[in-house]
Amino acid sequence: MSWTSPFLLCLFCLAAPSGPALAQSDAPFPTAAAEILSAGVRDNGLAGAKQPWHVRVHYEIVAYDGSPKESGTYEEFWVSAKQYRHTYVSEKFNQTDIATGDALYRNGDQDWPDRRESQVRTLMLQPIPQDLGLPDFDLEKTTRSFGSTELTCVVLKSKNTTNVRVVVVRQPILSAHYCFNPGRSMLRFASLGAGQDDTLFNSLVRFQGQYLAKEISLSNAKERLTLRVDLIEDLTNVNMTDFTSPAGSAGPLYSGGVLSLNSNALTILKRAPASYPDEARRKRIQGKVTMQVSIGKDGQVTNVEVLDGPAELRQAAIKSLQQTRFQPFLILQEPVEVSTKFDLSFTLNK
Repeated sequence: MSWTSPFLLCLFCLAAPSGPALAQSDAPFPTAAAEILSAGVRDNGLAGAKQPWHVRVHYEIVAYDGSPKESGTYEEFWVSAKQYRHTYVSEKFNQTDIATGDALYRNGDQDWPDRRESQVRTLMLQPIPQDLGLPDFDLEKTTRSFGSTELTCVVLKSKNTTNVRVVVVRQPILSAHYCFNPGRSMLRFASLGAGQDDTLFNSLVRFQGQYLAKEISLSNAKERLTLRVDLIEDLTNVNMTDFTSPAGSAGPLYSGGVLSLNSNALTILKRAPASYPDEARRKRIQGKVTMQVSIGKDGQVTNVEVLDGPAELRQAAIKSLQQTRFQPFLILQEPVEVSTKFDLSFTLNK
């Protein structure tokens, strides 16, 4: 089976929303791109809910050829942004984090969730990041068709240009974009552009005034992540002992300073392609450049130090990382400084 079969065809699996719970709001829908995006950030995901809630999600990660990589459940009991309890259970990763209000504790696997596992929670709470670094982009309002369904989209076009020419087949927009049902702030599709993390939001419901997709599919050229919400409910009887640190828990997990992380735990908001140096191309020099990268609380790269890799490729790798922007890493809703190792591979066509 080719990878185009399970992934590209899914772009046409956008189901029309229906039901009285999704009745049109009386508030007029904005027309300017920045206002549409702001409404989308505000109205989608559980981060906008005000009362305690409980959600249980089944997720699966499959490779591009359809072979399974991982499946599991994610469950969260939420009282506030700093008081919650969430659990991952899968064949490869089992972990419970307890936020007590002023500290974070952990049972089970002590590594931070990798990018895909973190995205399970992110897609539930904040499918459009609050901090997109909008000063770095020009916003453009456009439309995009998915079969017979036409959506209103906001495209984030980077103000920084590179000399890299990107050729992508059957992907109409190369920049990050977010698409909404016409006349509503209901998120239906999101993408980093050029087929990177194309994400469909289906089976939408209203919960505590927020739009919540009960079926989500995120795909790219390597793999697909699918989510199915099995349970979403108000948490009416809150037992505060469930949000205290149990005996034997590791923590507090962070007490200030710079947090050392695996790069797989980070989410890239703006990817800057590396320019292949002319000299390295002529000499057919290939290889991997390993760097130690410091990332500030705003997600901007503050320092890059090369640890290993061909000398002819190092400067290009540094420049690429300096222009890359990450989603700020949050602990108890507070951004922290991060240090991580990052590999960038340079490969020439045969």
